[in-house]
Amino acid sequence: MHHKDSLPATARPPDRARPAIARPAQAPRRPVAAPPDPTTRLRLAFADPGKSDPREALVPFVLDRLEGGPCAILPPHKRREVATRAASLGLREFDANLVIAIVQDAVRRGASKRDEITGLLLLAPAPRKESQDALALSALAVVLGLFLLVALVTLVGA
Repeated sequence: MHHKDSLPATARPPDRARPAIARPAQAPRRPVAAPPDPTTRLRLAFADPGKSDPREALVPFVLDRLEGGPCAILPPHKRREVATRAASLGLREFDANLVIAIVQDAVRRGASKRDEITGLLLLAPAPRKESQDALALSALAVVLGLFLLVALVTLVGA
């Protein structure tokens, strides 16, 4: 009884010998670009500059000031910048902070679509334009003035 290991290397059975397999030449691999982070994807989703809704117009401004990648950190000095910008758009400070929280949450969740944020933005009330308020008050003053004028002419003429 012969043991395989006791045989000289040339006398070993051919079951261990493997034929060389010709492999096709492979093209050099290109590095695969990493997918954009959530902040970049949301920035692209809100890239349209013609926003009529101030809440949506504030989103890219917030995204540009976030730090920490997926942690979505907004330092206090940048939060003040956002609050100032929000005030210029007619948003209250509370509503600005709500928009900030919505954007931070979206980045942390990895949201990448506009629809994932716009529904939540409706939680912050849309600001009323001061010009609309001034126009309404002016119209009311004119109507009241005309009413008083008619009442005065009626009393004097009687």
